[in-house]
Amino acid sequence: MAVLLVAACSSSGSDGSETPASGEDEEPTTLTIAVEGDITTLDAHGGAGILDRNILQNVHEGLIRRDGSTGEVIPHIATEWEVSEDQLTWTMKLRDDVYFHDGQQLTAADVKASAERLLDPELAAQQSGVFSNLAEVVVVDDFTADFKLSVPEPLFIIFCERMTLVPAGWAEEVGPTIYTGDDPIGLGAYKVAEWVRGERLVLEANEDYFLGAPEIDELIFRPIPDEASRVAALRAGEVDIVDPLSSALREQVEGDSTLKIVESLSMGRVRVTIDQRVAPFDVKEVRQAINHAIDVDTIIEELVPGAVRTPAALVPEEVGFDSTLEPYDYDPDRARELLADAGFADGIGPVELSVNPSYPQMEEAAQAVQSYLSEVGIETTIRVYDPGDFTTRKREKFDNPAGLGPLHMDGHSGGNTFHGYHIYSNVINCTDASPVHSGYGCNADVERLLGEALAMWTQDEEAAIEKFHEMEAVLQEDAWAGFLYQVPALNGAKADLEWEPSPAEPLQMRFARWSSS
Repeated sequence: MAVLLVAACSSSGSDGSETPASGEDEEPTTLTIAVEGDITTLDAHGGAGILDRNILQNVHEGLIRRDGSTGEVIPHIATEWEVSEDQLTWTMKLRDDVYFHDGQQLTAADVKASAERLLDPELAAQQSGVFSNLAEVVVVDDFTADFKLSVPEPLFIIFCERMTLVPAGWAEEVGPTIYTGDDPIGLGAYKVAEWVRGERLVLEANEDYFLGAPEIDELIFRPIPDEASRVAALRAGEVDIVDPLSSALREQVEGDSTLKIVESLSMGRVRVTIDQRVAPFDVKEVRQAINHAIDVDTIIEELVPGAVRTPAALVPEEVGFDSTLEPYDYDPDRARELLADAGFADGIGPVELSVNPSYPQMEEAAQAVQSYLSEVGIETTIRVYDPGDFTTRKREKFDNPAGLGPLHMDGHSGGNTFHGYHIYSNVINCTDASPVHSGYGCNADVERLLGEALAMWTQDEEAAIEKFHEMEAVLQEDAWAGFLYQVPALNGAKADLEWEPSPAEPLQMRFARWSSS
């Protein structure tokens, strides 16, 4: 067997090399975070969107972690792994000091049960698409598991952060249905103390966490949909963090000496998702017209300063991004030409433009998009959804195109993997696309190029990345979506809070601490 990595699972700071410690005989510490909506479930495999995943990282954990600035894979619960020469078996060694919140020790049997539940088609788990090539997990011994793949997948390890773990008994009891209770069994640095839907989620420190108890004793996540109200709560001392914070309200935080701006790298990108199953958006020229119709540079300048244009599916920090690819020109005349050539000289619509306000200024950006599309004859009506409701509807839309409008303003993090493979294998996929992340259209050329890239990855990574560049060009020409921008990551926080969010763990509070603590 060829050894890929053997490492001790020691971690530092926000990227894992320093073990947090909790002081004794001190007053309990609390951290209150205002977020844009409530989570939809406490299920490790049932989370339906970005907010669910970001919050529940405090409760549930996967096999590996990722470096917050480079995306490098970091050993975590899986401390070392080997891959067979045929690339079909990944053997993983597990820590022997990991315990679930109910006191059960984690073993390979739990890993197997977690994988089987996650992959059960009845559950339709968000993460299932990235594990479509996982055929089975075999228990070798209590702390060793073999992951058997149906086809070679040299990048399999990058997804193992998404292999969130639950006890085998819990998986059997709950089965392939999304858990609707309020007492999940995780193994993260925090465990659930209370969930009052629509009001608050309270997490308490796990004193038996295998990397040491976190310094903050209690986390309270408060859903406050209106951003101005979130910022007002921060300034009034009612909350300690606002997530997210838009550029429009940045000055209110900067002008208060008790507060600070926390800036970090974001892998999030905003796009107009286009349902190619719905006429007339099955016509490529119509999709290209959408891209030419939108003045993205002006939207960035006026609404999201600091954002970066995305010429196609990927962002600059992801492997496979092509820096030579130019974005669509803003050219409304060309957009009208394309519509006329496609037989829609008299216009299209009105159709619903569904909005997921999971990133700052989404509603305002949607209004700008609506105006630009109207100028070329594409009429839309805007409907803004709660983030959880939007993602639930998007899951349903996978089988029912009427679940949302044929156009939606949506965001995607690329799985925070720093790798284009997530987009190509999970979102733009003809056979195994994720119901939650689907782009509602597949491209056979992209699938072919992806297969070619994977086949050569271990022998010639540079040539494989060139295949990714080809995929980006194909997707851009096909106008798979209305390509907009990569969002800046801004938070408002109390000045005495020490906290460094990362793209991989934007709301992970394991390493947060008050400077006075």
